[in-house]
Amino acid sequence: GVAGGRTAAFKNDAVREKFVNDLMAYVQKYDFYGVDIDWEYPVSADEWAAYDLLVKDLSAALHADGRYISTAQSRLSKETFAKFDRINIMAYDNYSTMQNHSTFSWCADDILKYFINTLGIDRSKIVLGLPWYAVDKNSITNQTDWKAIYGLLSADNEEGDITIDEGINTTRQWGFNGPNLLRDKVVYAIKNRVGGVFVWQIKNDFEYDHPYSLARVMHEAIEEYTYVKAK
Repeated sequence: GVAGGRTAAFKNDAVREKFVNDLMAYVQKYDFYGVDIDWEYPVSADEWAAYDLLVKDLSAALHADGRYISTAQSRLSKETFAKFDRINIMAYDNYSTMQNHSTFSWCADDILKYFINTLGIDRSKIVLGLPWYAVDKNSITNQTDWKAIYGLLSADNEEGDITIDEGINTTRQWGFNGPNLLRDKVVYAIKNRVGGVFVWQIKNDFEYDHPYSLARVMHEAIEEYTYVKAK
């Protein structure tokens, strides 16, 4: 990602062609499956137009070579979205309420309905992003990981027991996604038949065998729900 846009250079055909050719050479050298575009964020109509041109040319080059292109953006046109093989929705960092930056309503229900019903995106292309980090209600730049939140929740237990309330999604000044909220989002993604879920980011979690590993919580939810549906 590149902070603050700066995509306007791609309006120049020669610049765009060189960028695509150089990137394709790199992808072919290391035999990557494809490229993910996460430009955070174009800041003007001109920059978004240049971004569209880049996506058009890069997707054509990748697809011609049997490779894939994905994006983490949310402000592109339906026509541009159609050029992607995967759309990784960063369904977090919603600071409009300053309580919880990734609620179920806005960051699962509303977002999936917007992409599926309003934009008409193929469900199989959509990957719903889930946060393994917390944001300070008083300062969006102050963030911490799930392991730190677990420590706070454990400290809040007066009996000194490590059992925590899995339904809690705020503690002190922090808003986050606890185990129950993540389970709900995973099941909702399955029910809506989207392509999957992803997380930001893996280092924020415990080892898989930890009783409050979010990776384990999500994996078990996927296995349990898909097994029940299969029966």
